[in-house]
Amino acid sequence: MRLRTRTVGHFARNSSLSERPSALSEAIAQMRSERVVRPRESVLIASGGGIASVATMAVLARARDELGLSRVGVVAVDDGTLEGSDNCADAARAARSLGLDVWVVEAEGRSVVRAGLDLVAADGWSRLAMGHTREDAAARVLREILQGRPLRGLVRRRNDGVIRPLLWCDMPSADRLIWACGIESPVLLADRQALGSTRFDRAIREQLLPRLRAHLPSVDALLASLPAMSACK
Repeated sequence: MRLRTRTVGHFARNSSLSERPSALSEAIAQMRSERVVRPRESVLIASGGGIASVATMAVLARARDELGLSRVGVVAVDDGTLEGSDNCADAARAARSLGLDVWVVEAEGRSVVRAGLDLVAADGWSRLAMGHTREDAAARVLREILQGRPLRGLVRRRNDGVIRPLLWCDMPSADRLIWACGIESPVLLADRQALGSTRFDRAIREQLLPRLRAHLPSVDALLASLPAMSACK
């Protein structure tokens, strides 16, 4: 489900030039401190053309040499729907504007992560990067709480090769990163489908979390931190 659309140029009009180096430097410093990516690794980014995934590919493309990555590419997974094809086209345009190679693969019943990991294994990539943000982490934890499940949340670097470089980042920060990385082409961006597509997932994102934020603006960060706090006990 697409929540909103806007052009990349919109980010440029609402960002100052001083945000470019600071936003990108902050992202690089964060990835280094958390050791999300490591020198000589190759990273394939799963993208649906939305803000968070485009921000992920932009940061890794611009910081590839500084982070010591051997190569960076993009995979767009087409689920066979009209919206899925549009998302793939958005992702491909954004990737090419950054000079990145892009692969479009059919989902064939697989999740985006599974399809991406299959390409990682087939082509010898080190990691699959997902464009998940702090809001995604908060929604996952809240769902686990409401369903009475153990708090696992989302992790930055999984043992199966999946990484989430922008898990510390909120959506306004992802906006700034896109501009900081110099994407000013007329690529149309749409918020990517939220992590989890059931009616319950959508209710958490579109109804419950916004109401909680109205009373507690820091609720996303607090929820995202609960799994780590629970593990320390």
